[in-house]
Amino acid sequence: MQVRRFLLIGRLDEAERMLAELDPAPFPPALRTAHELVVAGIAMRRLRTKTARVALTRAEYAARHANIPALTAEVESTASLLKPPPPLIVSGRSAPPARGSRSVARIESARGGRVPTLVRDAGLVATLARRPVLFALARALGEAWPGDVPRDLLVARHLEQGYR
Repeated sequence: MQVRRFLLIGRLDEAERMLAELDPAPFPPALRTAHELVVAGIAMRRLRTKTARVALTRAEYAARHANIPALTAEVESTASLLKPPPPLIVSGRSAPPARGSRSVARIESARGGRVPTLVRDAGLVATLARRPVLFALARALGEAWPGDVPRDLLVARHLEQGYR
């Protein structure tokens, strides 16, 4: 419990030190699952995805043997954090998903007024046909994704749209 507490409050070094002193082999399946979830949690916070995936595989195995639905659900929930989101789509072009990003968006530009100007994000749809400045900013961010857009470029796009 103390190791998990250290993980939750962000004291990863202390959690790792305590984990190193534990041998999970004699633990019952439920405790082995909890142990592997802590190992995975530390690895995820340190951006060690391989280690996290291995720990989650062991946690899944132990959770199945523990036969506790809530524990199995916790392992599945934690494992879902490592799945990449669907790709961002900008005007028919797709970009690879950003690591660690949970954001999903689709930007459609107007073609001769026939297609509405939309930004979609996981079930939310925003029509920006009457908000060209916001659409220009969203499009600039989408085109640069997964990189950043310099503030100067965003300001230039804003001003460019504002005077049309």
